[in-house]
Amino acid sequence: MADHALETLDDLRISTFLGEGTFGCVRLGSDATATYAVKMSPLNDDDEGIPVSAMREYAICRRLGHPNVLQILREPLRYKTFVCLVFERCDVNLKGFLTERGHGGVHGTGGLAYSEMQWLTVQLLRGLT
Repeated sequence: MADHALETLDDLRISTFLGEGTFGCVRLGSDATATYAVKMSPLNDDDEGIPVSAMREYAICRRLGHPNVLQILREPLRYKTFVCLVFERCDVNLKGFLTERGHGGVHGTGGLAYSEMQWLTVQLLRGLT
């Protein structure tokens, strides 16, 4: 899909490219009520239905149900040559936040303030419990 193209997925409109990882890309999805992060993983040519790995990811995300972990909002969808998982959207991820704040150092030298480091550590630990 080209970045400028708007396509539909069920009742979602898929638009802007948000990022890419090992298992696919994430694009912005929206409907009449909200915006979402739509993870689109390519399907193998020989796949029939939704791959087991996508179903496993979906099941794990559904079970987590933790305020410090993004929630999956819909069952996996098959779209063209992709399997799609729809997640709640956040404005920035951890990598983006750290990049925005600068690398290394302490407050005043381009890094995080001590209180920000504490806050991030608490959030990460809450996600593990």
